[in-house]
Amino acid sequence: MTTRIRPWVRAFRWYSTNLERNPFLVKSVSTATIVALGDIACQKLIEKKPQLDRARTLRMLIHGGLIMGPALSFWHPFLERLVKIRQPHIALICRVAIDQAVFAPSVVGMFFISQGLLSGCSLVEVQERLNTGYRTALFNSWKLWPISNLIIFYLFPLHYRFLMGNIISLGWNTYLSFLNQRVASLAVASPSIPLILRN
Repeated sequence: MTTRIRPWVRAFRWYSTNLERNPFLVKSVSTATIVALGDIACQKLIEKKPQLDRARTLRMLIHGGLIMGPALSFWHPFLERLVKIRQPHIALICRVAIDQAVFAPSVVGMFFISQGLLSGCSLVEVQERLNTGYRTALFNSWKLWPISNLIIFYLFPLHYRFLMGNIISLGWNTYLSFLNQRVASLAVASPSIPLILRN
């Protein structure tokens, strides 16, 4: 084994071991990291910002660690238990269909709500963000995640689906960060919430 590959193998083994020991913590931390990296990629590669907006990245990191990570920790095992169909291909299609009909609409909504509230928006402004960005984000998620999850659910056991999904979600979170900034221009932060997370 080459010296370039060994660090990745060790990192994968470390991840797998700790994922078994403390799945909730590992999934929350890794999701927070991926979501934050997606925002950094958006700022630097797409928006070409000379200086990183750390408050914005922190908002994304909080969303990943406190909302998406825990939600995914619960959802994947629940979905596996929910579908008890014996035919594997039918079970696969059912899991992906339920995932996209139930989980996807929920997490897209939670994203805009969390980013709005963490930015100090009023409830009216949060509703404006949802009205502006929710449908676009959801429809675009349906262009990516059904086929992605179909492949992930088919090829990987439950234990590794989270990791594979996180790899794909780096690009997805880059897109979400970009879309959120377009939507945010329509909602002004409320001065009644002096959060350090505000721009």
